[in-house]
Amino acid sequence: MSARSTPFLKRVALTLLGSGALWYLMGLVPAVMQVEQRLQRAAHLLINPLYQASSGLGTHSRPYVMCRFQEQGSTIPPFIVATGEDPEKIFDSNPLSPSDYAVLLDSMKNAGVEQVMIGSTLAWHQADPFALDALELVIAESKQCVTSVPVSRTAQADSMPPALVRASIPLSNVRGDVNSLPQVNRLAIPETVLGRENSRAGFSLIESETITAGKEYLVARWGERVIFSSALLAVCMREKIEPSQLEVEVGQSIFSPTTGHWWAIDEFGRTEVPGISLAEPDLLAPQLIRPESQDLSKLQMHFPPVHLLQQSGDDGNIQRQGPLLKTLYSAPRLLDRLTWHRLSPISECIVLILIAILAVVIAACRGPIRIVCVLLLIGWWTMTLLWGATWVPVSPMLLAALMALLLAAKSPRLPAVILSPTLGTSKVPIEAENLPLEQPKEEKKFHGKTRKKSSRSHKKS
Repeated sequence: MSARSTPFLKRVALTLLGSGALWYLMGLVPAVMQVEQRLQRAAHLLINPLYQASSGLGTHSRPYVMCRFQEQGSTIPPFIVATGEDPEKIFDSNPLSPSDYAVLLDSMKNAGVEQVMIGSTLAWHQADPFALDALELVIAESKQCVTSVPVSRTAQADSMPPALVRASIPLSNVRGDVNSLPQVNRLAIPETVLGRENSRAGFSLIESETITAGKEYLVARWGERVIFSSALLAVCMREKIEPSQLEVEVGQSIFSPTTGHWWAIDEFGRTEVPGISLAEPDLLAPQLIRPESQDLSKLQMHFPPVHLLQQSGDDGNIQRQGPLLKTLYSAPRLLDRLTWHRLSPISECIVLILIAILAVVIAACRGPIRIVCVLLLIGWWTMTLLWGATWVPVSPMLLAALMALLLAAKSPRLPAVILSPTLGTSKVPIEAENLPLEQPKEEKKFHGKTRKKSSRSHKKS
């Protein structure tokens, strides 16, 4: 190895070591990755300003995604019937018994209600079996019904009820890290009534997970399947979306390709629910037993489905389910989606090695050559992003360029190169560039005269 190649390889090695360490820390330290995320956000606003929303972390498993939505019109709010207040004692008990629910659902069916979402848990301790059978028969007579149940996780797993199976999708259809989703394996109340073949069930509460203010779970994992919340199933019932048609990407969204509905979720399957001030319920349950004309017309003119929610309780109450339903119903419809994918780790390592070599070479150049090389490199990165929708990490590239410039400034300069048309290429030190070129000829003449004088003196002698 020559003496000149040794400093060059050292600079390449140091540049590659620094940029490679930063690239490695991006996948381990979230604070380091935040710098790259800000650069992605800046590129998003500069290149694709028409995309209103973004999600993802810019990593290999959760790439950066930009979404453009349709212009959203007015959203029809959910029609809510509240159970709980019964000052005239129309029902037998409060909370409602199985027979009370059977009478209520039958009255709604006679009023023309075909789709209903029951947010409260239909479970009782030592209930009358005849009343339970009557309740299941009334639920079976409705066109569509969504029931709710709290779920949990224990050491011993149970089989999934058929109503949950009908409203679930295989785990293999879900993209992303499914291990981060909440895992459940049993009903919190095993005796819950979930309905028959026409009904679908979703969870109203995950008892094994901590409730976070402003966030609600939409998906959970049960063995090799993924179940949905009953609130999301109610929206699917209104929009005629089959649960099997939903595309779930953990950390990104739940997307309906048939209607364009798009619900953002985080890596735990939760969506953000802002602090929405929910209006009073449209009707109270006692008003439907002997409805007046105005209440009956209000019920018949509603936009389905009817949501039966409790005014108190932990799982199906209005305070929790009401804002969630309003948020899900007002979800935007996706018009276009663009994802900036990442190369494989091996491919990014190869690109990083080439960038380190190019950075050292470009740093050794001067003047217009350096500017042209930098512009060509920026053009290659931009074409990769625009045409290939591939994000090459910028932070390691910037660090490689900075280190190459610092190392080039500290390294000794190479001797300048002088081109002569007659003598060819010769290398002359920079310090000798200002010496007179005729000096060697004068020295030759002087030496010649000296030789002649010395020869004459020798003859005389």
